[in-house]
Amino acid sequence: MSNYIPHYTKRLTIFRKKRDHLHRLISRGGEKAKLLRAADEVRLAKIRAVGAQRPPNFGPDDWDEASKWAKGIRDRISALEKMTPEAALVEFGQ
Repeated sequence: MSNYIPHYTKRLTIFRKKRDHLHRLISRGGEKAKLLRAADEVRLAKIRAVGAQRPPNFGPDDWDEASKWAKGIRDRISALEKMTPEAALVEFGQ
C-alpha cells in the first residue's frame, strides 16, 4: 500500500448532493422542519468531508507547516460543530 494516496472525494460528493437537495427544498418552499433537518444533514456531511482531509506528507523540516494545516482543519470542524441548524440553513442554503 505504499502507493496509496488518501482522498476525500466520496465524502465531498455526498456533501454536495445533500447541499443540492437542500437547495431544491428551498426552491420548492419546503416546510421549516424539513429545511432545518436537511440543513443539519448538510452540516454533518460538511464536518465529515472536512475531517477526511489529511495533511500531505511533509518532511522533517516541514512539521510546522503540517501542524498549521491540521490546526486549520480542527478549527473548521469546531466551527461547524457549534453551528445551529438555523445558522446552517443560512450558511448552506444560499
